[in-house]
Amino acid sequence: MWTWLHSVAPLELAGHFTAMGFGPGFLFEAEAESTWRQDSGA
Repeated sequence: MWTWLHSVAPLELAGHFTAMGFGPGFLFEAEAESTWRQDSGA
């Protein structure tokens, strides 16, 4: 998760998410949900 966060933070700071048409919260939520599913075995 930390590796992902550190690779995504520069994209947010540079404004790339705005150019893609979504906020970083959307990406963070999707990644957190995916990680939770992997950890729980669901």
